[in-house]
Amino acid sequence: MAVATFEGIDAGTYELEVQLLDAAGELVVKTRSKFELRTSFSTTVFLGRECVGVMCPDGQTCAEGKCKNYEVVVTDPDGGIDPNCVAGGETCDNTDEDCDGRVDEGVTKTCTNACDAAGTQTCSAGTFGACSAPASPQEVCDKQDNDCDGMTDESLSCGHTVVCSLLNADGSAVASGTTGLVYGLDAGGFGNVLCMPDGTATGRCGAWWGNCKAQAGSAGHTHDVRFEVFDDGYANSVEVTQIRLNGAGSICGKTAAGAEACRKWFGRATALEAVGHTHEVRCSVFSDGGASKTARADAVFWNGSQMVIPGGASGVARRWVGDCASMD
Repeated sequence: MAVATFEGIDAGTYELEVQLLDAAGELVVKTRSKFELRTSFSTTVFLGRECVGVMCPDGQTCAEGKCKNYEVVVTDPDGGIDPNCVAGGETCDNTDEDCDGRVDEGVTKTCTNACDAAGTQTCSAGTFGACSAPASPQEVCDKQDNDCDGMTDESLSCGHTVVCSLLNADGSAVASGTTGLVYGLDAGGFGNVLCMPDGTATGRCGAWWGNCKAQAGSAGHTHDVRFEVFDDGYANSVEVTQIRLNGAGSICGKTAAGAEACRKWFGRATALEAVGHTHEVRCSVFSDGGASKTARADAVFWNGSQMVIPGGASGVARRWVGDCASMD
């Protein structure tokens, strides 16, 4: 066996012929090969005795004592590693930073779902994949924030729906039937009114909204609903059957005895059961068409143009209040 070694071959496609000559300079054996190099490296060519005296035509080379066609082989003993690579820590950037011929291998980071359950993200091609943490629980009607989004029982129809009557200042009905939603309107010289939808631009408006009932449950009957009006921190609370707007930051309620009490907030409603126990009632605020509906809350005030529930530094304001329901 004879060995010939070549150093520093640049990347590219090559046709290599190696000849072995005797002392007189006569050809003993030759071999040809065609190969592709992706990076520079050193290569060694082995000439076997089985090819001694075998002369192959152009386009063929000797292998195992026989003439064969060229084979194109990718010869890259370094696995595509840049010979100038300086090894460092692997990060998620789609490059081989640790000079092992692989990209982003073993790069992960911890993650959590909305409820802080732990998981892992794995890097691939410079991008972290999805978090392996389990999905957050689904919301259920239990007055808890099950899916950890900061809202309670959102997008669910929990308990019994509450509807109310819209009344004029003298107590007469503005319209037949009931409504589950109203918005506040500063009517200028006519004062502040509450309006229900009726297909027109402003709807039908009245002074009072109340005499509310939780709709029929499994027993087929309804329950009277009582609201309260109160100041910050639920102070100075008074139970009322109807409410009206008294200007920005003030809502008045009428008690069962007909007396009025004005406070900042209304809410903390209860559905009165005939058997002696009650269910809490909460309401949402939302934009036209039911858009941007909030989770139900137990306190609402009017800022002069919108209904506001607690949340953040200045509350969450929407045009409408309604979609009230008992928290059964």
